[in-house]
Amino acid sequence: MLGFITDPAAPGGLRLAEDLPEPAPGPAECVVELRAFSINFGETLLIKQRPDGWRPGQDVAGVVLRAAADGSGPPEGARVVAYLEWEGWAERIPVPAHAVAVLDDRVSFELAMAAGAQVTAQVSRPERAAEARELGAHHVVTSLEDPALGPFHLVLDGVGGPLLVQAVHRMAPGATLAMYGRADPSPAEISISDFYRQAWNGQVVGFVSPVPEETKGEDLAILAGLVADGRLKPKIGLVLDWEQTAAALAALSRRELRGKAVLTRG
Repeated sequence: MLGFITDPAAPGGLRLAEDLPEPAPGPAECVVELRAFSINFGETLLIKQRPDGWRPGQDVAGVVLRAAADGSGPPEGARVVAYLEWEGWAERIPVPAHAVAVLDDRVSFELAMAAGAQVTAQVSRPERAAEARELGAHHVVTSLEDPALGPFHLVLDGVGGPLLVQAVHRMAPGATLAMYGRADPSPAEISISDFYRQAWNGQVVGFVSPVPEETKGEDLAILAGLVADGRLKPKIGLVLDWEQTAAALAALSRRELRGKAVLTRG
């Protein structure tokens, strides 16, 4: 079976192997035939940290080739999306039934302000402001240093580094800052004094999307439903054949992508 493994001698540290074992699913696992997957910035780091024989792959979509033996999960032939811990970038994948969601026919395999909030987006360069507005931001800035910004009741941070500290300074009393990613590898040092400005009794939480494990499929189904209804519009910046995964990872590392990179098979 074809699938990607890490290999320090291969371009980008990733090799398409031809001899991976076929899936051996447990009673509560279905086998999914891969049609598309997306890559995440965190996977570029993991490939470097696990350079010899590790099998990456989290966000996948495909068709159920074999339903779970215990009767749980979607039936054979269903179009599905799934979230895995690893080993998703292969022709056929064993997936826990609870981590799978059936895709509405209106949602393509390349899936991976609804609450009425006033959204401010921070972008790295002025030319990216229009894109942020298209995605629903009401106000776009290139810096958080303006003291007139905020105070914000919810801050979503996928960058980290010094920007994280600046974001704390713009929080309202009792606000929440949720960290969901780390694009800036430099450290962020936060002290109690950073909360004195106006973020009194605010909290910083680490948002880890795969948790809780037992509701993965339900959570994916909610996202897929929002896409089908047109309320959520995924931003896809690059679509390539899966054999070009190393090139997509390189583009992501160089920050050349605006939106998700999606790799398709078949």
